[in-house]
Amino acid sequence: MIVEIAKVDVKPEAIDAFKAAASVGQKIFSEAEGCLSMEVRQCVEHPSSFRMIVLWRTLEDHTVTFRNSEGVKAWRAAIGPHLAGPVEVLNFDGIVVRAGGSLAAS
Repeated sequence: MIVEIAKVDVKPEAIDAFKAAASVGQKIFSEAEGCLSMEVRQCVEHPSSFRMIVLWRTLEDHTVTFRNSEGVKAWRAAIGPHLAGPVEVLNFDGIVVRAGGSLAAS
């Protein structure tokens, strides 16, 4: 499993519009091949900063299948006008530390 974490900075005057647009993403990502879940979280300290967390079955589901889909075009069209700058996207895999200090392979 791959965990995509995207840093999304939004224009301060567009926070509510971005939240509405992000809700459109739920449908887009739920229909995307290999997408296991998607959520968008707003930063408490910096309200115009968001993190999008997407679980993908494989890296290719994200970087090949989704990025070449009509869904990614619709997603970018929905959120694009509200962005303050480029979205930073990183994909993660491997060993993680979970609450309580136990190690688990993802």
